[in-house]
Amino acid sequence: MPKIIFAISMALGMLCRVFSQTIPQKLDNLLNAYAQLNQFNGTVLIAKNGKILLEKGYGFQDIQAKTPCTTKTIYQIASVTKTFTSALVLKLAEQQKLSLSDKLTRYYLNLPHGDSITIEHLLTHTSGIPSISLDTTEINKENNKLANESIMIKALMKGPALEFAPGSNWNYSNLGYALLGYIIQKVTGLSYYDALRHYIFQPLQMTHSGFDFIHLADSHKATGYYTYPMGSKTEVATILDSAGPFAAGAIYSTVGDLYKWHKGLQDNQVISKTSQEKAYTVYKNRYGYGWVVDSLFHTRVVSHGGDIWGFKTNFIRVPSDDICIVLLSNIEDNERLTTITNKILSILYQWPYSLPSPSKPAIQLSVESLRQYTGMYKVDPKYSNAMSPEVLEIKLEGTKLIAQASRHSRKGPQFEITPLTEKYLVLKEIGAELEVVRDKKGKVYKIFSDQFGLKIPYRKVP
Repeated sequence: MPKIIFAISMALGMLCRVFSQTIPQKLDNLLNAYAQLNQFNGTVLIAKNGKILLEKGYGFQDIQAKTPCTTKTIYQIASVTKTFTSALVLKLAEQQKLSLSDKLTRYYLNLPHGDSITIEHLLTHTSGIPSISLDTTEINKENNKLANESIMIKALMKGPALEFAPGSNWNYSNLGYALLGYIIQKVTGLSYYDALRHYIFQPLQMTHSGFDFIHLADSHKATGYYTYPMGSKTEVATILDSAGPFAAGAIYSTVGDLYKWHKGLQDNQVISKTSQEKAYTVYKNRYGYGWVVDSLFHTRVVSHGGDIWGFKTNFIRVPSDDICIVLLSNIEDNERLTTITNKILSILYQWPYSLPSPSKPAIQLSVESLRQYTGMYKVDPKYSNAMSPEVLEIKLEGTKLIAQASRHSRKGPQFEITPLTEKYLVLKEIGAELEVVRDKKGKVYKIFSDQFGLKIPYRKVP
């Protein structure tokens, strides 16, 4: 009897520790879990309402030297640079030094189609300018040398025609943002880099941010890698000269400096609230002025990712709740940043989430066992968002379980479901997991769909 009481006490103690975990502890446990599975390597900062909840490095800034990632580690942030470029343009518009309706012919008289492309088109990726990569040998010709304005314009002049009429469609264009950088130079009389320093870095005291990463001499500089180490093999990434990506992706920074950027925006220190509202308005394909704009469980989330040789970045903000999430990684092949981000948001908003676990092998279930999962499942309205399906149908075709989601009565593609256990199923083609919940009689009545870290409940329709 004493042994039983002791065992019960131990179990209750463990439960109490789980439920008494603070938000920072939950966040740290989440990041540690991904780091231990070699699914995250880098530095994180998470803040809410002006308070930093977690600021910590995981893994190594130099794998060979075993130098750990710290809060001071410096990373290339790639396309997160676009959030700065758009802010510079909006600042100049506030000062009436340019207009978002300006045609490109105002700055480049002979540019093909320049009379039909505006600055706003460049900001929103709706210009139709082809998505020419700025890290190609054509732009960075010899030994990764500096690109310049004439090379960019030459690439445009001899490049293909517009992909669509300006404003009619959307296509991500680094070249469009490079043009914005050169327009900023023409308007301010400063280099793009000096304009950033003058208008943003210096006022916000972003002292650990800059541009020339290839020549940066700092003990906190991260070494970039293409992939996670495979055994003893690690492939160090070539450093891309910052002048190639230019105004589309030149900046290097730290989590602390990017938090200063968030606070500067929250406090309207750089651009006005009115300008920010324009920036966070969707024009096409969930994109505003240099920001990806999403509605997550009825809350507006603005963000931008970055991907450059050896580095991957996620910068996420919820302006209405003063939330800032910064994930900086020196592993380029890291497709889990979005999943990690969504699980961080789930912790902050007390939504359901799960810790990552090692992949499990599939199991074989009888047709009769598979049949218990079939039926129509409707999303819990509390957790619906702009991206989640409203209905999930699971049906049996021969000996295979098939899932098909629908939204607004429009059915999506069908995917095969693979059982890992009787409780956990997976849709391998899209990386979604299903967690099965049973009632007291053992019947399936609810399923949690977990894709990209968002754990959304669906209740079975009787």
